[in-house]
Amino acid sequence: MNAKPEDFTKQILRFEAESILFDLVHSPALMGAMFDFDDEKKQKSVDYIASILQTCFDAKHLHMAVSHGKAELFGYALIFVHPGEPTRYLHKVYVFEQFRGQNIGSNLVEAATKGTHTTALLCSRQVEKFYEKKGFRYVREFELPSSDNRFRLSEHLYTGLTFMTNGDEFTRAPVFLLDDRDIRHIMAIVYSSQNP
Repeated sequence: MNAKPEDFTKQILRFEAESILFDLVHSPALMGAMFDFDDEKKQKSVDYIASILQTCFDAKHLHMAVSHGKAELFGYALIFVHPGEPTRYLHKVYVFEQFRGQNIGSNLVEAATKGTHTTALLCSRQVEKFYEKKGFRYVREFELPSSDNRFRLSEHLYTGLTFMTNGDEFTRAPVFLLDDRDIRHIMAIVYSSQNP
């Protein structure tokens, strides 16, 4: 039986949650937690992050472009949209290592950005050239609003990133960020023997 793109939704959300948790655990806010992370706490933390992504998906604020074979996921792109925002946010393009070099990433970017909407993304300097080849241009360095205190524990995750867009005009995009409340929830999981 051939798989459909929606058959991979749970796998994608789980993998993305694991990726986000990996970044968080290697951050100053949770660096000390690395030694207290057993399998159960990791599982609970991943479940929590995946539930946030699932909520966004269920509300139709998160869309996916999927590349797959009959029963195997090759890669995916995550796109955040928000009512009233003219610009979409390309959160991630990911191709599993064994499928890289086969133009899958390029195809996912094309699928994720098709249509008349402007798309923006955050990326490191190392991948700017890839996105430039796909029609994106540098806008500015990304900075969290200095007046917004909701991202103090996670702000370091977003340093060194640049905003890029494929549109002529760019004002803002519905960027997906975990806030301090989310980080504290994960810290409570790690530092407690019970569910927070």
